[in-house]
Amino acid sequence: MSIFIVTFAFTLAISSKWAYSYFGLSSFEQIVYHIKVPLEGTNTQFIFGWMKKCLLPGFIFGLIFSWTNQNIAILILLVCCIYGLCQIHFFSYVFDQFKKTDFYDTYFVESEVISPEKKMNFIHIYLESMETTYATKEDGGDANEDLLPYLTQLTKDSVSFSQHEKIGGARVLTGTGWTTGGIVASTSGLPLIFSLKHKFCKDKVPFMPKVNTLGDILEKDGYNRVFMIGSDATFGGRRSYFDQHGHYDIQDTVSLKEEGILDKDYHAFWGFEDDKLFEFAKEKILDLSKSSKPFDFEMLTVDTHHPHGYQSKNCKNLFKESLSNSIYHTDENLKDFMECLI
Repeated sequence: MSIFIVTFAFTLAISSKWAYSYFGLSSFEQIVYHIKVPLEGTNTQFIFGWMKKCLLPGFIFGLIFSWTNQNIAILILLVCCIYGLCQIHFFSYVFDQFKKTDFYDTYFVESEVISPEKKMNFIHIYLESMETTYATKEDGGDANEDLLPYLTQLTKDSVSFSQHEKIGGARVLTGTGWTTGGIVASTSGLPLIFSLKHKFCKDKVPFMPKVNTLGDILEKDGYNRVFMIGSDATFGGRRSYFDQHGHYDIQDTVSLKEEGILDKDYHAFWGFEDDKLFEFAKEKILDLSKSSKPFDFEMLTVDTHHPHGYQSKNCKNLFKESLSNSIYHTDENLKDFMECLI
């Protein structure tokens, strides 16, 4: 009996640290959120990664401590539970539940939106897990290798937001540090913070119904709206958000297979690689440009997802770390995409 308790204890402790590295967890709110929303389309490779990195070491520790009696095993379990809860910031989350703030009441302003006489098309690109820290230290990042040559130059030549004269960015607030949280924050001005009682993304349950988002505004202004993604949009509540706020035409693995653009059995990484995503995006934008209506085209990449990213056949093996190669290749894809638009 002791071996099972110890195995479970160490697996739990190791898993808590592994999860932050693998999924790029930013807060305990992110864990709660993903427990409450649909997980359809999840990259199942993480299961094998978890078994190798967490379950196997946990079992080895269980064998090492197999001599212990049940009381010592329970003590080890208690220590591992406390360690794991600290790793996922559980205690700070519980403490924050009893705090109140007037920050958003004071500073959040829903500005009046005035439609311009000449409406412009809007292309909004989300780069999965991309950070300014991937720029070189000389340019304000934290990388020793030049992983973002195009984005770095684009930032220097364009309008960007930074806390200093070099490449930087805004502070990541609670509720904005994961993919769906970042999407919601950047299109609504609000973090994805919620009550534990909230039933997110369930049937007939509205997703932030009182919030006026970018999608809502552009829908009222007569824009054609498309959200394109290289995975199943249902995962993490993204389908619910873009459907309820702007009624976007959602182009994901499900719809593209239904339309015959992707083979029904095709699957790479989370769905399909960014090489295909950027090509599909070019075609869709060209199609949208033929309409008399302005358009809002939103897209989300995936190949730079932690911890190792995805390396397609066109990805150059220039760096030791696989994720670094994925980041560099995404930078190349973005350069090609932007130059095609210009």
